[in-house]
Amino acid sequence: MDGPAELPLEWLELADLSSRTVASILTRTIADERKRTAQLLDAEVAARSSALASARAETEELRRAFGHAEADFETAAGEVTALLEVVAILLEAVGLDASDDLGDLREAAVHAVNRIRELTGTAARIPALEAELEQRISEVRTAEARIADLQDAANRAERRHQELLGTASRVPTLEAAVQAAEVRIAGLSAQLFASAKTAGKVEALEGTIVQLTNAMAAAAASPAAPSAQPRSRPAKRAAAAPAARAEKNGAAAPPEPETTSADQPLANLVLTAPSPADGGSSDAPPPLAAA
Repeated sequence: MDGPAELPLEWLELADLSSRTVASILTRTIADERKRTAQLLDAEVAARSSALASARAETEELRRAFGHAEADFETAAGEVTALLEVVAILLEAVGLDASDDLGDLREAAVHAVNRIRELTGTAARIPALEAELEQRISEVRTAEARIADLQDAANRAERRHQELLGTASRVPTLEAAVQAAEVRIAGLSAQLFASAKTAGKVEALEGTIVQLTNAMAAAAASPAAPSAQPRSRPAKRAAAAPAARAEKNGAAAPPEPETTSADQPLANLVLTAPSPADGGSSDAPPPLAAA
């Protein structure tokens, strides 16, 4: 053969179309693979990122848990130390010493338990003792309140006593004033008695003058004979003589009894006491006007 045989044009076109189709399929397949690979990579990256975040969170949680565990361990160590101190205090309270021997520790524990029971029994009495103490405190408070009331009453009594002392200090002055008033009243009573006696004498004298005036008027009004006139003069002189003696002695003569009518006022009737000049006592009561 001289050269390659030439294929028909249709075959060439078909081969070209087939090549293009295969190339297109390969291109699409490669693109899909790349896309799927990218999606898988993204999903794996997201999963790994989530796992990393979870790991970090777990690490942080573990750190916190480790911190809490360390704090709990320190707390437990402190509690163990406190328990050891309590055990030492209990052993000291029951009079025992710490020992590594198991028998000694068992005996010490039994003794400590018995001692603790005794202390528990004693502690059971604490509420009753507290109640009794509260009752005592209440009684003390009541007594304090009573003492305060008594103190107030004592203060009031002290103030009242001071007031009474002040009043008592004024008693001598008041007694002196009362005595002076009594002396003054006695003087006024004496003056009043003298004035009453003088008034009685004046009233008696006025009554005598009125009687003489009435007698003279009656004598002048009655018709008398010439032979009877010389006899009337001695009668007038006899009537005037006692009045003159009474004026001379400063005392009123006792008036002659005269009849009083129902129309005469009772104020004109005067009761007089006998004067010292007539032999009477000077201590007689003052004249009283009949009401």
